[in-house]
Amino acid sequence: MNVYREADKPFSSLKDSETFLSKAYPQKDDTELSLWQEFKGGSEEAFVSIYRGYFQQLYAYGHQFTKDTNLVEDCIQELFIELRNK
Repeated sequence: MNVYREADKPFSSLKDSETFLSKAYPQKDDTELSLWQEFKGGSEEAFVSIYRGYFQQLYAYGHQFTKDTNLVEDCIQELFIELRNK
């Protein structure tokens, strides 16, 4: 039997991921939402701000699975490349 927890289900779209994140991590203000909307609108400054703002959290999260620093950094880079391409 293959049972996913809600957090383990793959997202079918960026909108699905935003919906999940907004429920899982309620925002104290609209700053992050505005930043993501600017990024989706093509803002390079917003992209860099998101990268800098989330890198440490993603890095710490990745290290829960492997201590290979290069692998964790490569995965984060790939994530942001994928975000930019979509």
